[in-house]
Amino acid sequence: MKDYPDRDPRFLPALIETIERNNAQGFAIPAGFDHVTTAKLHRLRPNWTLEMILHCRLAVPVHLAKAAGCTLVSLEPQFAVAEDIPVMHAAGLSVLTTVTSVAHGRELHEMGVDFFENDDVDLARAALEACVDA
Repeated sequence: MKDYPDRDPRFLPALIETIERNNAQGFAIPAGFDHVTTAKLHRLRPNWTLEMILHCRLAVPVHLAKAAGCTLVSLEPQFAVAEDIPVMHAAGLSVLTTVTSVAHGRELHEMGVDFFENDDVDLARAALEACVDA
């Protein structure tokens, strides 16, 4: 959900209608940079899985994620820090980040990151295969 720079959540009814019309509630995961908008969507659809996107390392990411109604936290790769992952897991949060190399994929796997992604499908596949073979 990209509502920057206006931060005007008037698009939420259309988003909800589109997801529900397509029966996508079980697999579409709305993700947002603006956590106030994400929290508003959570109030409208409290049973949906929501993703909070962070572009920095927060002192208290768990509180922010819970306040926005999110169960998935997306971190920039440089902010996926091993000591933070167990804290997020203990709070019931899943963690996603971008994998940058096969070696990085192994590191993320060892840290306990739940999901990784990359626009380069071959890289993502190779990193996943390295984790499965480990």
